[in-house]
Amino acid sequence: MTEWNTLSTYWGGAVSAVGLAERIADMHAGRGDGPSLLGEFRRTTVLAPTVGDGFWTAGSGGVRWVFVFTGEESFSRFAKARAADRPDGGWDYLTVHGARLLDAVIPALDLPAGVVVTMVRVPLK
Repeated sequence: MTEWNTLSTYWGGAVSAVGLAERIADMHAGRGDGPSLLGEFRRTTVLAPTVGDGFWTAGSGGVRWVFVFTGEESFSRFAKARAADRPDGGWDYLTVHGARLLDAVIPALDLPAGVVVTMVRVPLK
């Protein structure tokens, strides 16, 4: 992996993206602002699961989606649900800034692509 990422195995950790999660919740509640949400994502460090030497992705409708998580709670739920996919139960991941995903990773895929953000739970206002 490249020098701007940190490769780790998830056993717990302290990545927090409360601001991003709140902006996502605002969008779902009809109070959101798209440019603010995008700006918050660009400034946020997220957890991106890896498979082999790449990000964990899935295709749907001709689009390749990169999955990221805003915090340890959502990543832990994912890791537990997908534990059977890993013999040791652990998932490798990168911590990466949203801006790097949007500016370097997505364009490098050289096909229609996007980011799926699985947010932590935040109370709706």
